[in-house]
Amino acid sequence: MNIIGIKALQGANYYFEEPVIMMTLDIGEWCRYNSSDFKEFTLKLKEMLPTLSEHHCSEGMKGGLLARIDEGTGFAHIIEHVAIELQNMAGIEVGAGKTRIHEEPSIFHVVYRYIDDESGIYAGKKAVYIVEYILHSLENMPEGIERKIIEKPDLETIINEITEIKEEFTLGPSTSAIVAEAKRSGIPVIRLDKKSLVQLGAGKFARRIRATATDMTNIIAVDTAEIPSLVQSILDKSGIPIIQTRVTENVDEAIKIAETIGFPLVVKPYLGQKGKGITLNVRNEEELKSAYYRARSFTELVILEEYIEGFTYRFLVINGKTAAVARRTPASVIGDGEHTISQLADIENKNPRRGSGDKPLGKIVLDNESDFLLKSRGYRTDTILKQGEQVSLQISCSPALGGYSVDVTKMVHQSNCYFVERAVKIVGLDIAGVDVVAPSIREFFKETGGKILGVSTSPDFRPHINPAEGQGKNVAKSVIDMLFPEGSNAWIPLIAVAGTSGKTSTSHMITHILTSLGEDVGLASSEGIFMGTTKIKEGDSSNANGAQTLLRDPEAGCAIIEVSHESIEDEGLGYQKADVSVLLNLHDEYNDRNSERTEYLKKLVIRQTEDWGIAVLNADDDLVSSFAKEIRNEIIYFSSNEDNPVLKEHLDKDGTLVLYKNGEIIVRQGNDSTIPLARIYELPFTHSGKASWQIYNSLAAAASVLALGRISEGRYKTGKGRVWKPADLHFGMVSFYPSINDIPGLLNYLKIDGLEIFFDRAITEISMEYVFNFISRQFTKNKMLLAPLKPQINSSFIDSISRKAVLLFDRILLFGDIEESEWYTSLYEKNSSKITVYKKEQDALDEISGKIDREALMLYVTDNPRKSAVLLLKLQEKLGS
Repeated sequence: MNIIGIKALQGANYYFEEPVIMMTLDIGEWCRYNSSDFKEFTLKLKEMLPTLSEHHCSEGMKGGLLARIDEGTGFAHIIEHVAIELQNMAGIEVGAGKTRIHEEPSIFHVVYRYIDDESGIYAGKKAVYIVEYILHSLENMPEGIERKIIEKPDLETIINEITEIKEEFTLGPSTSAIVAEAKRSGIPVIRLDKKSLVQLGAGKFARRIRATATDMTNIIAVDTAEIPSLVQSILDKSGIPIIQTRVTENVDEAIKIAETIGFPLVVKPYLGQKGKGITLNVRNEEELKSAYYRARSFTELVILEEYIEGFTYRFLVINGKTAAVARRTPASVIGDGEHTISQLADIENKNPRRGSGDKPLGKIVLDNESDFLLKSRGYRTDTILKQGEQVSLQISCSPALGGYSVDVTKMVHQSNCYFVERAVKIVGLDIAGVDVVAPSIREFFKETGGKILGVSTSPDFRPHINPAEGQGKNVAKSVIDMLFPEGSNAWIPLIAVAGTSGKTSTSHMITHILTSLGEDVGLASSEGIFMGTTKIKEGDSSNANGAQTLLRDPEAGCAIIEVSHESIEDEGLGYQKADVSVLLNLHDEYNDRNSERTEYLKKLVIRQTEDWGIAVLNADDDLVSSFAKEIRNEIIYFSSNEDNPVLKEHLDKDGTLVLYKNGEIIVRQGNDSTIPLARIYELPFTHSGKASWQIYNSLAAAASVLALGRISEGRYKTGKGRVWKPADLHFGMVSFYPSINDIPGLLNYLKIDGLEIFFDRAITEISMEYVFNFISRQFTKNKMLLAPLKPQINSSFIDSISRKAVLLFDRILLFGDIEESEWYTSLYEKNSSKITVYKKEQDALDEISGKIDREALMLYVTDNPRKSAVLLLKLQEKLGS
């Protein structure tokens, strides 16, 4: 078996509306067999992965998969389920998957859900390994398949490896809680790295978090909080009861400090070491020296602070208010008179409540700090404790070291909250953890001798989200409410444009109109990434990465996304759902991909429209208009055929229509309202109406902007008031004219020393037919075609395109590699005398420049408009016009 490729699809795709791993797998000769051919295989698989009995499969009930395996199913399908089960065993709860034949009978797309892409991909690879191992360990190999020696998989090791990958790349519990609350609030989430940097919201309204720090967290406050002596000084002067702290790098000075503060003391490294190097209850000079050198082994500076008896409480303060309070204790064990301390820790670590992620308790860790703590009390890890005797194993209360937390939020004296909140405000943090030592949290700690230990940044939410005892608190909501106060925006409106042809033109015209209306528009198109009319990134961006780039951009106030069906298949949809989804057409495709699959992928764009969103559809495309019956969203049609029967029913229901009629673009609302937008001769984009396909693109663009205005009035509060009247669109429509400098390849026009040139990215049979029809309406006698030898024309269309080219053009200049050019062969057969072939594009332009025909017109077709535009502009500069 051979994994040809494996990758994570980021959004909605051909298989699911959620992200999936797609593995392209060649199972070779095993495609001639299925599981029912090898009973031994089935027995070994069940033995290795008995939990596959939980899988429903197509049967819709537990045991459904095993029933399919007994009846006989393909090995690629089994690999899909093994990949899912390996993730489940590693604590990653996923369930859905599909397996489909891809091209050759032995090649499959194995598709399954994931949470973390790294662990999901690894699980897929190991699933192949496991199934292949079982097959090659069969007693009797099938004829034609050579046995391979494969080492037996160690399932426990595999699960541990997947778990480790998950824990390395999956968001931690605190970040996950914030992300989950954002999603519940309808706020989009974009992960920005493999760690804990996450964007909440989109475009100009986006906010960022890293763990429990936010983009509001003040860096000066962070620096302040990390210097205990500075915090003590600031808070002490402000009347906050805080523990006395001093810092030193000299043992003699430490002794003098001890005389000032007084014993007992806590001695610890200057920089936090997760509880390492700390010595509690230092009672005399001899113990101080020992504790000093122990802390000094971790950092050069050593902290001395007064030691106070009492309970340790963690206050979580968010946006100036106490969100939760937990009593924290270090990891400990209770003796039973039989087991050693080490054994008791092992027993406790088997507690199902202990573990990583969302478990309320972390695993107990025995390390050098544990040894030191136990030794200070006369114990070792092999000591057997008496029945009921309790011993702490760490100084730190951290959940990562097995610390125990009890929610006490409702017990807290309000004066304690006031002083803690005041401390956080003085330090200047938006989110902080404040540790307090006091005999009781029910009483005002200032009166009972309690004090603040310190103020920490990026506090762990786990003791509050899922305490070992008590009711967990939804502290993440406080973070979301802080970042996105009531009435604020989190999401920018999004228009997605799909179809076989016209996507780029329509997307750019929408962008131009919205920019003219004062919007901060971002565009991801096949021409690159644009902010307004300024290109900020070169290269085809009509894909998931382009969409994500745009949604991350802090300048984007609304997003226009050109979507190619190829990108959905290869990467998944790059956004969650659109406010306005546009489907221009569903023509036959120019490539060899399955037409039904292609049609589905284009329609997927419409299906991924928000519930409140609007679908903009071409009423004159039968496939598009018939699809309207499946759409629950409001529809705005565009059309150039007033007699289209689809329109009558739509207008009778008071629907909206953008119509081209009698040389004018108008808006109709029901049967009673008709509003003019622009006369066609005013739109340079349509070349006075001769570029008929650009009329359709103009209709679609106008309909899209009207749709966005209607939605935005109630959903997006920008202060600009997106309540556009049709008349407001007029300027943007009549001023849109893509130049060869700005957007090359959109039927740009220029004149060089009398030679008229139309420059277009017409490389498919559909787009070629459009521009050929346009050129035929030009009255110039001498017409030339300059085009690549290998445009992306489907073989079945080459003959008809060649015939039209020979009839229309007086000269046909082709450039590129002539070898295996079906188009050249077809053109040559039609009329060889009209054809000239050049090895390089530059060679063709050089000849044209030497023989300029001032009465001629040239259609310049290119598959690389940016490169060709540079050559053409150089020619224009050379000839001085």
